[in-house]
Amino acid sequence: GTESLLPTNPGSLQPQLFSGSTPIFVHSSDLNSLFQSSVSTSGSALDDQLAEEKTSDELSGTALHPDKDTLAKTHISVLPHELLLHIFRWAVGNHLDMRVLGKLACVCRGFRLLAYDPCLWRAICIRRWPTLTNHPLAGDVYPPQVFGYATWRDMAIQKPHVLLDGCYLCRISYVRPGEVHFGVYYRPMHLVVYYRGIRFYPDGRVSMLTSSHTPNAVVAALGKQGLYAPDCHQSGTLTGSTTNPTNPLDGTMQDSLCDVGGGFLQGHYVLDDSNVIVCTMQRPRSKEKPHPLRLRRQTLLLNTELQVTFTIRFKLASSKKRLHSVLHWDSYVIHTLNTATQTDFTTSLDVSSDQFPACHFSPVRSYMSRIASGPL
Repeated sequence: GTESLLPTNPGSLQPQLFSGSTPIFVHSSDLNSLFQSSVSTSGSALDDQLAEEKTSDELSGTALHPDKDTLAKTHISVLPHELLLHIFRWAVGNHLDMRVLGKLACVCRGFRLLAYDPCLWRAICIRRWPTLTNHPLAGDVYPPQVFGYATWRDMAIQKPHVLLDGCYLCRISYVRPGEVHFGVYYRPMHLVVYYRGIRFYPDGRVSMLTSSHTPNAVVAALGKQGLYAPDCHQSGTLTGSTTNPTNPLDGTMQDSLCDVGGGFLQGHYVLDDSNVIVCTMQRPRSKEKPHPLRLRRQTLLLNTELQVTFTIRFKLASSKKRLHSVLHWDSYVIHTLNTATQTDFTTSLDVSSDQFPACHFSPVRSYMSRIASGPL
């Protein structure tokens, strides 16, 4: 929950919400004056106003609307800070859409102060890195200085993390020799091109799709699986449309771009080191029609099930345009377990080859839901 921001005495001074080291003090009666700046105020002028407010003890100003105007509805500046912060928490949502805070900060001076509130950015950091609560030096209060950052906002932006408002894409190509046909005196060479898309979710899930179709088709296929099964061990297929959300185990999706489960992997990811991401994924199982009872035992003896687990390690890097927008392959290990004989073997792929280029982030506007299912 948020801390109480309104004083018990209306005439007393209360600290204003700002992420700087020096708090801003204003009277509770001057809450309307915080919202008198419009979007047309320039950035430099806004910074000058904020610098002047830091050195003053009170603000003087008039209300947004003159007294002669009669409004049928209560102005938003009359709402208490706790309610506005709760609205901001719903705007960010449980999918951690931090772009909303930047847009709200451009509305007026009051919204900018609320968008810079440390409790919002602290909640984002704890939601993104749950291990922060286990820090031995943190205690009940989690100062960002313990983790090497000046403010919670700096930590949420600068600390390495995966981007959630899009997917990471890469293009792979290689030359394959063809077959010599009758009447042809030379052997043809084929250029094979396919794409790989990786999408991360706020709750620790990850999905990867490899297909020979265009990047737009790969992005669209990854965007249709917001309701697939959270447990990668559950049976399911990769469908092309969302299923009934009332049954989460049937939420897997069928990719029409490739074979059933052939190029699609789903699983979970964890941030192992400061910039290393470990992904553990499996292929979703296809739902097959059960065999008759008299043939089921014979089928089990003939068909031995293999459990294949893909463990991939990525290293996060930044580009010139955006932070944490590049994924470099660190290792790719395939574990295969024979359930009949309980024997397993491991295969390590060479990620230094041309088949594993770096994945660059591509923002996708439709990935971020406009209506959050829960607050921050």
